[in-house]
Amino acid sequence: MGNHFSGTMDTLSYTPKTNDPGQLESELLLVNDISKSHQWWKADILAYLRRMTPWLFAGVCERCGISERQGLKLASIALRFPPGRRVEGVSVTMHEQVLILPTLEDMECALIQARDNGWGKADLSEYLRANPKGDDGRYPTAIKP
Repeated sequence: MGNHFSGTMDTLSYTPKTNDPGQLESELLLVNDISKSHQWWKADILAYLRRMTPWLFAGVCERCGISERQGLKLASIALRFPPGRRVEGVSVTMHEQVLILPTLEDMECALIQARDNGWGKADLSEYLRANPKGDDGRYPTAIKP
């Protein structure tokens, strides 16, 4: 016997059909995973739309409640970080932040460090500002934590 979800753009109604704590926890974790992933899903779909049906792109962005510029930014991030290059558990916006780093290795290391340390956007920004390029032209994130 499962639980019942229904919703609109602004609300999610949940009527539990069980008192099993394991089942309730499982469903909460599912909603949590969806919450963490939805920006990547949106970015991937926008990247596809931009490539396959560019004439529809602006209208779709508008109907999604974002500007065309925001849509282009999300699509660009998705293309720069295809699924195999994304660091799981790290947001789209944090992936965008590391684009200032010179190499893919530097970007990945900074994202892994952010994930492993539980950093948010502000923490990653502070880290990147506090650790500029050294004399060798490399960022200190090039050394994996």
